[in-house]
Amino acid sequence: MLLDTSGLYCYLDSADARHSRAVSLLNSATLRLTHNYVLAELVALCNARGVDRRIAIEFVGELANDPYVTVAWVERDIHHSAMELLRARPTRFTRSATLSVLY
Repeated sequence: MLLDTSGLYCYLDSADARHSRAVSLLNSATLRLTHNYVLAELVALCNARGVDRRIAIEFVGELANDPYVTVAWVERDIHHSAMELLRARPTRFTRSATLSVLY
């Protein structure tokens, strides 16, 4: 399962209408993949939505160290590939980075 910013936010925020579904999906996934840009974006989203910064940072740290979550670390080549995708189509940068990680 690709762990994206929105899904992780729903998982973290118990007040979100999709929280229960997010918990169920994430807990049942046998493969969990994300990348460091998603983790950074999640902290920014939590900050924008008023989630306690300590909770967001702790959650991101747990994900980064979870042996059941594979975190791809975006490096220069993937970053440049994401920039090319971003130039070619109107999308969010993190989505372009995700596509670059996957392909």
